[in-house]
Amino acid sequence: MKAQQLSVARNLQTDVVMMTRFWLANIRINADMTHEEVAKMVGVKRQYYSMIENGERTPSVKVAQRIGEVLNFKWTLFFEENSNKAKRYESDENEFHERRKGECHVSPR
Repeated sequence: MKAQQLSVARNLQTDVVMMTRFWLANIRINADMTHEEVAKMVGVKRQYYSMIENGERTPSVKVAQRIGEVLNFKWTLFFEENSNKAKRYESDENEFHERRKGECHVSPR
């Protein structure tokens, strides 16, 4: 029984950590910037920035501050994600995906 409870606890912990930061993605999209552009301005690799936005990594204070400066928001939102401040920047998931579709286009040659 305890092993099963431990397994469920680990799965819940993973699910919480791996939640996309829709508020961050929406701020970036509203700024009309790509992952690559933000990462370059922040001074991190694109893959690392993507992991931060996807909720796979939590940035250090220094990186959070730089992301906040680049995207013009209060960097402490990374550490207040369950607060009303972070929720203010969130849209529902369907709106996020609709807005993101416009970001993934192929430019004509």
